[in-house]
Amino acid sequence: MQNLDDIHLFRLVNEHGSFSAAGRKLNIAKSTLARRVRALEERLGGPLFHRTGRRFVLTNFGAECLAQCERIIQETEQLFLLADRARNAPSGFLHIVCPPMLGEEILDQLASRFAAQSPEVVLHIDTSTETLDPRHITADLIIYPTFDVLPDTDIVARKLVEVPYLLVASPSLLKADGMPATPDELARLPCLGLGNKTARWSWKLKRGGQIRRIPFKPRLSSSQLATLRHAALSGLGVAALPLPACRADLESGRLVRVLEGWQPPPVQLYALYPSSRALTKAARLFLKMIEAKFMHLNLHVMPPAGLPANPSCDK
Repeated sequence: MQNLDDIHLFRLVNEHGSFSAAGRKLNIAKSTLARRVRALEERLGGPLFHRTGRRFVLTNFGAECLAQCERIIQETEQLFLLADRARNAPSGFLHIVCPPMLGEEILDQLASRFAAQSPEVVLHIDTSTETLDPRHITADLIIYPTFDVLPDTDIVARKLVEVPYLLVASPSLLKADGMPATPDELARLPCLGLGNKTARWSWKLKRGGQIRRIPFKPRLSSSQLATLRHAALSGLGVAALPLPACRADLESGRLVRVLEGWQPPPVQLYALYPSSRALTKAARLFLKMIEAKFMHLNLHVMPPAGLPANPSCDK
């Protein structure tokens, strides 16, 4: 930054015609100005001024350097204007990465509202099921779901919400195979697995202080929640789905809960970003909108037991 300051001083000495005049304008000692300009000349490898009496005249080399300095100073001023706008109003490029189902259910709606409210921001949303580091993919925010403890990292991990999961199935499946009364009876039903192809498949279910693990072999597995939801609606098996993804299906009767009282682990949703200082005004605003949306969804409120009643299911 001192090199940039010296470039600015060189420009002002030329503008005012001497070290004395420039020093009075800047309230800097003449000897300090002379030393800084001489140091700049040494770094650049040539004289910038002809000293002729009280006035300074640019050398040919100095004139070429001044033209470059003017461009550098203008670009620097634009840089600080850009930084001021970023601090005071949402602007610039905003890159968000989120899980596919969250994008479909929540972020798609927020994106349109955010874009309308913040016309100076260019918003880009990617979806991914991978564990990502925002420093390596230059993302401003990553919305990351996990059933486990987050790995140790020096990035910021801000917990957004805990999303309950439910065991659900289609009424047609349960009419044919019967509603299980205990976790062990899940073994006789076809099941759908959430995870990668190398996962060790088992239901982990909790009721009060009781925890049960029930191994199963999935009829279909996927890392995409939307795929599992469609498979469950088609009667292919029992699935564990997040409440926001299946609430409407439960209310309409397209899906029913299985083993009410027993629940799979909830998923924790985190906002990951490199550091608090790196979070732009646009990113902070979008993060606030996400948090407000989760509060509006009231994800901690479970649907009433027995919703919906379906007399066609054998219980």
